[in-house]
Amino acid sequence: MRKDKEIAINLRKEGKSYNEIRSLLGMSKATLSEWFSQKEWSAEIRENLSKKLIQTNAESLKNLNRIRGERLNKLYIEAKDDAETEFQTLKTNPLFLAGMFLYWGEGDKANKYQVRISNSEPAIVKIFLSFLENICGVPKDRIWLSVIGYLDMNINETECFWSEKVSLDRDNFQKTMIIPSRSKVKKLAYGTAVAGVSSRFLKEKVLVWLALLEKEFLALVEK
Repeated sequence: MRKDKEIAINLRKEGKSYNEIRSLLGMSKATLSEWFSQKEWSAEIRENLSKKLIQTNAESLKNLNRIRGERLNKLYIEAKDDAETEFQTLKTNPLFLAGMFLYWGEGDKANKYQVRISNSEPAIVKIFLSFLENICGVPKDRIWLSVIGYLDMNINETECFWSEKVSLDRDNFQKTMIIPSRSKVKKLAYGTAVAGVSSRFLKEKVLVWLALLEKEFLALVEK
């Protein structure tokens, strides 16, 4: 066995990520992937690293309220740097990919304080909320949802519908927005949901993840 491969295997078994091993040994990720991707013990390590990242994100979000000023701006910069490393671990997680593709297609890219999507399909909204909670580490009580409905819509019935379908308590709901209905346009039975979390820290990460995701998948289709 190659000496560097033996060292790399030992580092991986110690729980090191591909990026950490690459930094230490100077070999490519493609080589490491060839050595480890089919190993059950390596897959278990990847899953454990993913869980640690999610827990770290949850703790960071929880502590943000106690941080202000220059320290907060520094944290946003660190969030971008961390996101690049985290992407390599998370990109094989199906829920991470699902949440990011939904955000790529339906998400708000402009507002720097909110990570949110708008959609009329409850299943799509539910998957995105699961992404926020189980990948990004957002506490459920910080996730919000707002319904955009019509004048002739029963607000209580509509909010109950969304609460049940996406498994989110109505205490998390913001005020329902009512818009005039146009008779020539087919109305949605329960309107549209806008769902997400207010967090510039997470927004910085999501935008980096999005850029990396786009780069990686475009490279695949352009081969």
